[in-house]
Amino acid sequence: MVKRRVLVYGTGQTGNMVASILELDKAVEIVGFADDDETKWGHSLRDLNVLGGREFVARGTGFDAVAVAIGRVTPRRALSTWLCDQDIPLQSAIHPSAILAKDSTIGDGTIVGAGTTLYVNPQIGRSVFIGPRVVVSHDSAVGDFALLSVGSVIGARVDVAAGAFVGAGATVMPPGWGADARLMIGEDAIVGVGAVVIRDVEPRAIVVGVPAKLLRYREET
Repeated sequence: MVKRRVLVYGTGQTGNMVASILELDKAVEIVGFADDDETKWGHSLRDLNVLGGREFVARGTGFDAVAVAIGRVTPRRALSTWLCDQDIPLQSAIHPSAILAKDSTIGDGTIVGAGTTLYVNPQIGRSVFIGPRVVVSHDSAVGDFALLSVGSVIGARVDVAAGAFVGAGATVMPPGWGADARLMIGEDAIVGVGAVVIRDVEPRAIVVGVPAKLLRYREET
């Protein structure tokens, strides 16, 4: 079997985690790491060399795809977008213990942590980061570059827009049981750790608490 040669971009905790998932994939060979931080170049992680940064990656030699191993939304989106502009394929990393419905739709470059469950008809976008033990219930959608932290629960019929962040242990549920009941987490919104969200969250809003209430809005970047 010819393995897909994958470069892991990011040498922090997320890089270590993503590499540990890819090591379990018999169809993948990790060829090394890359990082924007020049001080990391020439060092090693998990007995693999840090080969360079974007200039190295732009040459497109020695690998078939790049796994974006960055655990923050804004730099993850920026790097993923840059890679796509360079026509460099994005590599997903899905832990084998994750339970994925057969009708799951998962975009390129998405990370799915250990013990996560995706129920019936989940629509997961491109370069999404889903941490360990996350639940995404039926008929929910998660937009590009969104981040669902460890132990968060996305209930049925929830739309998490692009770039939104859901904190560890947070629960997001629509305010009703009917088939038409849906809840929206707006683009670039932040749901705080342990929050319970039962109503729509506006774009760029930061909500915290039980039940979740508006704290403030994120500044434009």
